[in-house]
Amino acid sequence: MKKSIRLLSIVLAGVMLLSTSALACTGVYVGKDVSDQGTYIIARSEDQGQSDYNKMFLVQPHVDNVPGRYIEDTATGFRIPLPATTYQYTYVPDYTRGDDGMYPGSCTNEYGVSVTGTVSTSTCDAWRSADPFIEPGLREAILAAAVAAVSKTAREAVDVLLGYVDEYGSEEGNTVMINDQNEAWYIEIYSGHHYCAMKMPDDKVAVYGNQNMIGLVDPNATAEDGYIYSTSSTNWGSPSRRASFTTWPNPSPTIAGGTPATCATGAA
Repeated sequence: MKKSIRLLSIVLAGVMLLSTSALACTGVYVGKDVSDQGTYIIARSEDQGQSDYNKMFLVQPHVDNVPGRYIEDTATGFRIPLPATTYQYTYVPDYTRGDDGMYPGSCTNEYGVSVTGTVSTSTCDAWRSADPFIEPGLREAILAAAVAAVSKTAREAVDVLLGYVDEYGSEEGNTVMINDQNEAWYIEIYSGHHYCAMKMPDDKVAVYGNQNMIGLVDPNATAEDGYIYSTSSTNWGSPSRRASFTTWPNPSPTIAGGTPATCATGAA
């Protein structure tokens, strides 16, 4: 266990030494079986290369039985309706983002569900042409808060996030990590409506940059095997197009992200 943590520390030190002023991010995962206190650790750095991105620690209160609310990306006007009751969560926005939205960074809610996002990614031209990003759509600017506000478990949070992509579409490529006390998930959003979520092993650590890390996925895998991903259907906006927790394996899933899986690339 201690050897794994030392290795992680060495890798992180190398990442910091190699960082530049590019708008890059680094994601970190530590499974509960190899952490010192037996808990999951998920984290994300903003490798800005400068010291002018100070963070604030804020708390969004629990709201009980107030219908008609929504969370809005103030930069684009994109909105997601909220239920009448939403949960308290902490978040760490930048000291200033100008007019570019909330950017909660990472959230932990009253049920112990944590969401960190995002590490930005991109895909090749062929993929973007086949399934373009949606404008306006879901962005990093509100993603973590929109999930933390309504989720009681990590598993539910994954379903909520993928449901947003199904219904509204994503405006950008992102990777996201979600955990509670019982499990942790890593999610890649490739395009407007394609994604793959993978349950993380408890005995591993990971450090990754602005790139998609999941390779080919067995098309016979189930959510119980630790994978949830979009189908190749073009029936965007329909929850039935996703192999969900309750309807697996119908509709029949395909390799994560559809045919052009081999052309996923990184992004600064």
